[in-house]
Amino acid sequence: HGNHDNSSLVRGLEKIGWKDCGYMIRWKANRVTMYVSHFPMDIGERPNQFSIHGHIHSNESRLLNQINVCTDSSLFNDKIGQPIPLKDVVDLIEKRRKMIIDKLKIDEAAAAALLTKYGSVRAAITNYKL
Repeated sequence: HGNHDNSSLVRGLEKIGWKDCGYMIRWKANRVTMYVSHFPMDIGERPNQFSIHGHIHSNESRLLNQINVCTDSSLFNDKIGQPIPLKDVVDLIEKRRKMIIDKLKIDEAAAAALLTKYGSVRAAITNYKL
């Protein structure tokens, strides 16, 4: 539940089947690990690990593998004010996994080009300018 929710609201929601994830639930399916928590978790941008969270309301998460499921999340504009269906979250995870994999391929290609240019990891780090 959210950091603004009062306990009577939470008890009422629990009576109709809502479950509180506590601090965090780790859930694994189809080789993807999901960390479900109130706050976004910075777990590094990895294609097989996702932070499923709330807390930031309509703001966008910082990383591709952070999925904001607040009921006012801009990711799910057609469902503002409603719980986000699991299928929508799974679809977004799959889309973002592909985006992260593509991004990593570009990063690997850039790293390979730097190694070719400078000859070693140490020289590439020393000489590379952002």
